[in-house]
Amino acid sequence: MTADTIILSKCNSIRWAHRDGLLRSMGNQLSCEEVWSNKPPLNFAHTFFQNDIPLIQVKAGESTTLVLTMYNEAGTPTIIPVTETNDYTEFIVYDYLIALPTLGKFRFNAKSTISEWDSEWIEVVETDNVNYRLLQWTNLDPDTNTFEFDYTTATAVANVNFARLVIQDLIYSPGGEREIYDNQNEKSIIKANAFTNIQLQTEILPRQICEKLVLAMSHDRFLVNDVAYIVEKLPDIDPAGAGFFLSAEMTINLSLGLNTSDIGFNCDLMSTPVVLPLSELAAIGARTLAATAGYSVNQIALKYASVSTATVTVRVGSAVGTDDIMRDKVLTEDDTFYLVARNFITPAGMSAAWTIHVTISGGLADVFIQTIKSVTT
Repeated sequence: MTADTIILSKCNSIRWAHRDGLLRSMGNQLSCEEVWSNKPPLNFAHTFFQNDIPLIQVKAGESTTLVLTMYNEAGTPTIIPVTETNDYTEFIVYDYLIALPTLGKFRFNAKSTISEWDSEWIEVVETDNVNYRLLQWTNLDPDTNTFEFDYTTATAVANVNFARLVIQDLIYSPGGEREIYDNQNEKSIIKANAFTNIQLQTEILPRQICEKLVLAMSHDRFLVNDVAYIVEKLPDIDPAGAGFFLSAEMTINLSLGLNTSDIGFNCDLMSTPVVLPLSELAAIGARTLAATAGYSVNQIALKYASVSTATVTVRVGSAVGTDDIMRDKVLTEDDTFYLVARNFITPAGMSAAWTIHVTISGGLADVFIQTIKSVTT
């Protein structure tokens, strides 16, 4: 990024307007500054409780001189010291933990030589206000530039982004999927799972705050009152004067249960695997492979691995030197791979471990033998 510029991610707990000097737009105006000919502006302020400590993160160019200032309603400034600094190849990330003062309204200004950002107003209220829900969001990606926010810093890991909003979360609906088998006169459930869906509906909010919530719901972790949700579809945004109602269907990320009693074969419930692969790599001479009791040879794959000989011959049998499993196969530099399907097991191998003998002559070869569990054991 350009030297001496700063960026404040839209995923910060607090919303910021970039004072870029351009004509008014959604990005460079505070919500209270937006004026419409037939709609009165909204009187919005971020709400925090007295003991809340929000994180403000600023991404800055390497030679940036950054100043973060807090102002109260009377305009008295307080310079905020940085909590943590992380220096990367092309930019520096500054983390500020804000210990909010007592009740009242405050705002922030972030400024470098050529960049300036102003925050929405913040109102600190009593901590026992039960009308508010706590919304939290963070990302689990190792990338240091997700949503222009570095979630890997020690401060960001310990202090996730959050907001307190008056919302409705009353409406419940069932979620999940069902696979039904219809056998003419009888229906049965093949597979079913169930999830809890909750409808989130906000109060009237500025469009900038709606956008912030849409981004919050796009994170790996999105929680409402400490419960993790997944928002599968984009929220609905409905206009109301100069503001908007946001509604979203949230799914609790953990399933209520899974019914797979009629799904048939379930490999996860097997104590032993169906397929056991055996192999010898870059081998020559007489080799032995140990087959498990009840497992038969299902497939053989050969690969030419020599660098100094023209041909390699491979033979596979149930005893030394025999070829009852696979007769001699010659591999060459022009014909380097061979695959054959086979269905072989010795009578004793049905109930006891048995040995597969491989004879390789003339050079090196890779031998892969797939054994499968017999259906009769």
